[in-house]
Amino acid sequence: MFEALRQSDATWKVIVNEVPIAQLFVDPYDRWEGYAAERKEILDFIRTSGMRNVVFITGDLHGNIITDVRRDTFTDATPIAKEFIAGPIAQVTFADQLAASPDSERTANGLPTPLGPLVLPDCANLSTFAYGLVEVDSATKRLTVTLKNDAGQAFCSATLLPSGLRPRQD
Repeated sequence: MFEALRQSDATWKVIVNEVPIAQLFVDPYDRWEGYAAERKEILDFIRTSGMRNVVFITGDLHGNIITDVRRDTFTDATPIAKEFIAGPIAQVTFADQLAASPDSERTANGLPTPLGPLVLPDCANLSTFAYGLVEVDSATKRLTVTLKNDAGQAFCSATLLPSGLRPRQD
């Protein structure tokens, strides 16, 4: 993957993965948070190579989130990429999973307030069956991701401009 990214001259470097890479701080299973060293290696590569316009398109959270990807939210909070998490399309939603857990009320009421504004996503909908639609305008090179419910109605979207996502250099 690193070599393909390094050699790519595409405006948008789109990385599709089954599990989210952003730090979400809740239910850390089936996410890159469980693979801290590997996650750090990927994000450090993107940053040190000076790569621009990197987006992650992921799923498996059973919820829908648009958020920044940071190396470490509390010690290195500069965004490195943007992540679009879509789904589920046919499984239980994250909200349904949470409601069924023994400590659901305390968990739901405690997130994400104590973690502060850095972890608040651009969009979060954890109770909708959904999919994502990715569009790139050939003239402007703008990338738009629209999250749509199972009836095809948009409930969240984000448009990114090329070169707008450049990780800082240390």
